[in-house]
Amino acid sequence: MFETTQLTSVNSSLSANVNNGISKKLIVRAAIYARISSPNQKNNYSINEQITQCRYFIKQRRWTTKYIFFDEESGNTVNRPKFQLMLQKAKQGYFDVIVFWKLDRFCRSLVDLVNIERLLRSYGIGLSSVTEYVDTTTSVGRFNFRSIGSVAELERELIGERARLGLHALAKEHKWPNLKMNNAEQVLV
Repeated sequence: MFETTQLTSVNSSLSANVNNGISKKLIVRAAIYARISSPNQKNNYSINEQITQCRYFIKQRRWTTKYIFFDEESGNTVNRPKFQLMLQKAKQGYFDVIVFWKLDRFCRSLVDLVNIERLLRSYGIGLSSVTEYVDTTTSVGRFNFRSIGSVAELERELIGERARLGLHALAKEHKWPNLKMNNAEQVLV
């Protein structure tokens, strides 16, 4: 399994070419963010495959991978340990772009997406999706980012509705919550 890792020296990765007083970055430093939603996906290939796809995407663009961050919990909130660590590193300027496999792996709340994109933009950090056209350095890219974010939020809400419907059906059949006898007492499991 991958660890959150600094892959190479940050200070040696940024090259500048001064031409008429304008500094250009020759090497784009990328951070990868990957996430799975639930513990039952832990033994799945998802994290490794997300990271592999992100690395390939970065290599195609001739960028360099500096960090890999991943969380194993829901995308309903941005209060995820590695996500927060990534934001701290972004604020410190350790990379130029965050690459993720799909926007819903990054975040599922439109409000959070917009706020985080704005925060990262203030740090000079872009966002890039392997599977969707997301380039937050342009107006059209930001529009696409927010549109896809709206779909991710809708998907999260629909999953919740389907889960509640399923639990309601189980409750009607007296199969949920699962009641078991334990030491002559009923306890919820």
